[in-house]
Amino acid sequence: MALINCPECNKQISTKAVSCPHCGYFLSTKKKKNTWSIFWFILIFGGIIIVTYELKTLKDINSSDTNRKKNNTEVIDEWYKGGTLHQATVKEWKNAPESNKLATCADFMAEIDNTVSMKELKDRATILMTCINKAVDDVNTIDDMEVATIAASCVILMGYK
Repeated sequence: MALINCPECNKQISTKAVSCPHCGYFLSTKKKKNTWSIFWFILIFGGIIIVTYELKTLKDINSSDTNRKKNNTEVIDEWYKGGTLHQATVKEWKNAPESNKLATCADFMAEIDNTVSMKELKDRATILMTCINKAVDDVNTIDDMEVATIAASCVILMGYK
């Protein structure tokens, strides 16, 4: 084992050392980490943070707008009815009304867990709809791709299985 002097503290260290054990100086002659791996890690991690933030923000907004009343009697809200986009393509999804999207997302979320309250189901369906909308707004999304595939990816991102 050969010894060299550390360029920072001038103490003797092994030629096989990655950093100086005395001062911590990193020896640049050693292998560098794969910068592409770091790039992809940061990109994916950053994406997850952004999606999580957006989903939380949307959930907070929806939680504050849950009690609607008309003439002191609660409005019967049948938001969950009429979803027909279960096997739709991205192109069909983009052209569908929001009410149809929300009802379809409610069906998707009810399939995962049908024991939650209607309020919770609506919150989850709204978050799923937002996730799908963001995914299909991507310029790289193929118009004939099935929305159910995108919904499945969003459900996983939301933490449901």
